[in-house]
Amino acid sequence: MSTPTSGTEAVRAELSALSTPQERADYLKELAYLFYDHTKFRALGGDGGDGRDGPERRSVGLVINAVEDHWMAARHHWHRDPGRA
Repeated sequence: MSTPTSGTEAVRAELSALSTPQERADYLKELAYLFYDHTKFRALGGDGGDGRDGPERRSVGLVINAVEDHWMAARHHWHRDPGRA
């Protein structure tokens, strides 16, 4: 199991290799879904019939919605205006 510091350093290293807003939006989306999938499939303790639909998953769902909005905005904005980076 990695420590928060080693995980943070790994993310920083990945981010430094990403040069465009779209690449960063893609990476953010990947990280957000990793976290969401963990809360949905591996972290028990929520409400609902499956024991997984609790406050944490619902809250992370809001984050997923924001990440999807950001990803779509980055995709549409920078694809229409290739001069922006």
